[in-house]
Amino acid sequence: MIPRYLTIAGCCLTLVLLAAPALALDQIRTAKGTAINGTVEEANPREVAIKLPNGDIDRIPVNEIEYIKYNGEPPQLNVARTAALGGRFEDALRVLEKLATEKIDRVDVQTEMQYLQAYSQAKLALSGGGDILAAGKQLREFVQKNANNYHFLEASELLGDIFTAINKPDLATQQYAAVERGAPWEDVKMRVRIAKGYALLSQNKPQDAQAEFDGALALAGKSDSPLVVRQQQAAQLGKAACLAAADKAAEGITMTEAVIAAADPEQSELFARAYNTLGTCLRAAGKKKEALLAFLHVDVLYAAQAQAHAEALKNLTELWPEVGQPQRAVEAQELLKSRYPNSRWAKG
Repeated sequence: MIPRYLTIAGCCLTLVLLAAPALALDQIRTAKGTAINGTVEEANPREVAIKLPNGDIDRIPVNEIEYIKYNGEPPQLNVARTAALGGRFEDALRVLEKLATEKIDRVDVQTEMQYLQAYSQAKLALSGGGDILAAGKQLREFVQKNANNYHFLEASELLGDIFTAINKPDLATQQYAAVERGAPWEDVKMRVRIAKGYALLSQNKPQDAQAEFDGALALAGKSDSPLVVRQQQAAQLGKAACLAAADKAAEGITMTEAVIAAADPEQSELFARAYNTLGTCLRAAGKKKEALLAFLHVDVLYAAQAQAHAEALKNLTELWPEVGQPQRAVEAQELLKSRYPNSRWAKG
């Protein structure tokens, strides 16, 4: 039988433990879905060092980090972060605007808010829903002032996308080259080569573009890393678009269909690009109805992918009259101009 005084002491200890505040920690969420709790000790464009509760230091490569949630950040910041990562950029900006009046002491949190603001504005502008010059200015300021931030390479790459969109290919190339030099990971180097490829493709330089896509594929080697495989598939789509432009549409169709068959269904951005690429190849092959169905795939299933959706709508406005449904073309055109008024697809 347990003595009464020990029972009372045990109850008191339990109450003390329950009343004690939880240990306040930062949290790194990785691309694999795992959470690493601790205190962020150091961060740079390549890795983040986090001190674990047991005192060990864990160094996480930046390309494996989905986001960092900082101890002491306002709860609404995570709401904004979740919205931005989910592609709901207007929602993210509304939350961030409300947070702008709050007093934030921790520099890491201040910088995170600045990044999410610049990131959301840039993504919104690239989709045709915002002022792309203002977004580019804000993003450029972030890059210039935060060379040691863990978002630096991602922000630099996004700035390259902005320069591509405003037809500043030389500046875009500079940004992409800086990312390629600074990133030690093959998947990021591949992603930058792919971005350069699409920039060249938008300038009607399919041969130069294909060289970049081939370069990205060469970087993949025999790696089976999911991050590398994803970029490998994206590079294959870019190459397929080049093949369509070089009167090799049948090869492009085969390559694109292989990506669609092998890709992870959860990768909605990749699938949106894949069906647009398939539509482009089918149009080049003179298969209008099949092309229309491919672009409709994006309109119906992947409308949340704004840039891809705008491209699909542009193609639908051109294809519907060719299959005898001009009213559907008008509807697609109206949707394109109302939802993505500043998109190059709405202006083209």
